[in-house]
Amino acid sequence: MLLADSHITMVVGVDVHVTTAPPFNPIHPYIGMVMDPADYIPFLGTNVSVNGLKRGVSDTGGMIIPLMHIPLAGPFAMASMIGHESMNFFASQTVFCDGSRMSPKGHMVMTCNDVGIPLSAGIGKNKAGKTRLIPSLFAPTSFSLPVPTGKPVMVGGPYVPDWGGMLTGLAASIGFSSLMKLGGKGLGKALKIFNHKVLKNTDIQKRFPSTKKLSAYLCRNGFEPVNLVNGVVVYEGTDFGFPSPLPLEWSRAWYSDSEYEGWLGHGVHCCYDRTVESFEDEGVTMLRMEDGRAVAFPPIAPGGEFYMRTERMTLRRTEKGYEAY
Repeated sequence: MLLADSHITMVVGVDVHVTTAPPFNPIHPYIGMVMDPADYIPFLGTNVSVNGLKRGVSDTGGMIIPLMHIPLAGPFAMASMIGHESMNFFASQTVFCDGSRMSPKGHMVMTCNDVGIPLSAGIGKNKAGKTRLIPSLFAPTSFSLPVPTGKPVMVGGPYVPDWGGMLTGLAASIGFSSLMKLGGKGLGKALKIFNHKVLKNTDIQKRFPSTKKLSAYLCRNGFEPVNLVNGVVVYEGTDFGFPSPLPLEWSRAWYSDSEYEGWLGHGVHCCYDRTVESFEDEGVTMLRMEDGRAVAFPPIAPGGEFYMRTERMTLRRTEKGYEAY
């Protein structure tokens, strides 16, 4: 007999995931643990524990420690089908828990591979952009470690593949993926309404400046950057970037109502196209921000500086010009 399986049981093994770059290394280590978030959902999860930890049955899943496989040589050839998880699958033929077969520790565990049997599936898109069912393949290339977590709780054998549990888990994964996709669409519509009516409202921006950054974030994620109040269209994007201790990123934004003529043409504002204009008759110094907004500073004498708390920006005047930081 073997110890009863439970959550946080460590799982180690080797998975086969082919890469697209030489030397096309297919061997990738798997280090994870038995951990199924669905077991903690009220009324849907389990209330059976082994030494204070949720029990592990044949359809209990697990997760890889870094949460996803890291390719050792180039990108994965079948990245969309990699599950980055494990499934117990093997369980006792005679011991049941919550209607499923109880799994043991110190036995084979199914982990994601490029070849195997489909134990889970999700709704996704193929290279042509069409929505389809994408299965994740699993093979018995890993083992759970029989580390005791308290007084021994044993599970008798024999230990066999649970094909009924496999079908239940496969159906549950497809249903959960469909619900997540529908929920994501509903959330996207709600964010569009929020972005339209609130974040692009000029009155709210004046009273609550922090909404500007949230609005820009939503626009970058495709939530229709159109101001329904005045019909202004906003397009923001990053052309290129170089990661480094001092990162370089070329970002620009276009506003349909902007009359600014900059480096990149009419209405286009670049993150490096910063200008300062002093209007002495008006008693104000204008600074153009990275996103194209104009911020008013008080007149600054040579050698002086002023900190704008709302923008967290300091404007300093030197003999050669102005510095903003």
